[in-house]
Amino acid sequence: AWGTVCDDGFGTQDARAMCTALGYPIGSIAPVVTSGRVPSNHAAGPIWVDDLGCPTTATDLADCAFTFAGSGCAARTEDVSLDCVAGMWEFRLVRPFGAANASTYGRVE
Repeated sequence: AWGTVCDDGFGTQDARAMCTALGYPIGSIAPVVTSGRVPSNHAAGPIWVDDLGCPTTATDLADCAFTFAGSGCAARTEDVSLDCVAGMWEFRLVRPFGAANASTYGRVE
């Protein structure tokens, strides 16, 4: 059954590792939007993972340590929310036609 991850001990590196495992190059912790006491984007499944800890070199969730969530992480307000980004804007400098070969100036595209 699908479940969620508890925010206990969850940090920036854990968010990066999770987003990388999902195929996104960039990731961060997203604030949970709440309506009263229950997040508006809450899941119906159980909270499975607690105290996720990923090293800075983690490229897969198999590189991370965790414990199974117990009764200390039962509230839906403790579900982790991520902001995973598919990519960043790319910029380049295009030198003017006929200009010398230089990579330090040009039009930004």
